[in-house]
Amino acid sequence: MLHYLFEPNKMTEDRQTQKPISSPGEWAEKRISDSLDYLFGSTGTSNDLIRPVYIVVTNEVFYNGNWDEENNPLFEKWGKNWLVNVYAEFFIQAERRGLILGEDYFIVDNENGLTDKANRAFVIEELKKFKEATAEEINLRRQSEGFPPDLKAEDILIIIGSQNHVATHPDNKYLSGPATMGDLNDLASDLIEVGPLLVTETSLKTEDGEERSEFISEITSLALRNKNVIGIAFWGNFLIEEGDRYGELGLFDRSRKWSPTLEYYLLQRALYLELLKQNP
Repeated sequence: MLHYLFEPNKMTEDRQTQKPISSPGEWAEKRISDSLDYLFGSTGTSNDLIRPVYIVVTNEVFYNGNWDEENNPLFEKWGKNWLVNVYAEFFIQAERRGLILGEDYFIVDNENGLTDKANRAFVIEELKKFKEATAEEINLRRQSEGFPPDLKAEDILIIIGSQNHVATHPDNKYLSGPATMGDLNDLASDLIEVGPLLVTETSLKTEDGEERSEFISEITSLALRNKNVIGIAFWGNFLIEEGDRYGELGLFDRSRKWSPTLEYYLLQRALYLELLKQNP
């Protein structure tokens, strides 16, 4: 997984030149081109990685039932259409390289706060409009490049990432996630309207080993049961910054040369038992 290309609040300067972004459109186009070249080569024929690659194109676009406009030169240039222009440009550049969505790569929009029902409803409606508008924009660009302009909104497979940092203590303001596994199940079912769910940045801030093990087992089993959940990305498996506010999931032990921990084997056990239930 490549995480991530664009995020509001973190686009104040060009990381390569360390200067303010003066031409947002050209900057976005180059960032996409550089990323695709890095992953697939300029012709899309590089065989140095396992395909498909999951690419988080956008991160935390929406905030508290609205668009996050702060420190976003792309929003200043295109308004809410910045999302359409970025994904259309990504799709066209991938197509030029002969890359196929769903075979060579998947695109991910990673969001926070989707377990809040009001915010979730807002994001779903915005993504519906986004898919329609993006299909239209891609078809316009396809025509100019000699490709058939026959893309439909349902052809744009976008995976919705939902950050799932969970704290056992409700006063921890930095962490948010489903109060129960049922909330996560509801989220996955609601997102069927726009795309599959990838549970991202999954961690549990607790010192209780039994609680952490139970959490791993429950979330793994739930992800395998809900057909709209395509996977889980765990947070803090190998290395965590000192004082990191999200906690360490602890699948591998630093003090033992990164040997698997009990939690790792419990994860394997949860996967095995759930798959056995589904395929007796």
